[in-house]
Amino acid sequence: MPLNTEIKRGGRRRRIRWGGFHVAAMLVAIMFETKYRGSVPNSDLDYPNDPQPISPSDVWTLVDYSIIGDVCPDGKYKLEQNHKFKDSADGEVFEFKAGDELSFWRSHKDD
Repeated sequence: MPLNTEIKRGGRRRRIRWGGFHVAAMLVAIMFETKYRGSVPNSDLDYPNDPQPISPSDVWTLVDYSIIGDVCPDGKYKLEQNHKFKDSADGEVFEFKAGDELSFWRSHKDD
């Protein structure tokens, strides 16, 4: 079953170039806010002004149905804080704003 993801800001769907980094960033933002298993930004960063790096190995580990289900069991989360992440592979910076609504769901191939 494919994974569907969505970010809404102000009730409108954000149009972004989707990739594993973006899904991982969604999960890490939730993990930081919920303190999932003690998750916090790197202490040597002025986070969120300095973006938290996410490496390809982080993406590989995080973008897994069991991790997604554990981090965001309801499939939806509304952010309370601003977050900023940097893709270590290509330098892209991806930013979330407080109030962004993050959603994850699976659909059948025919949906």
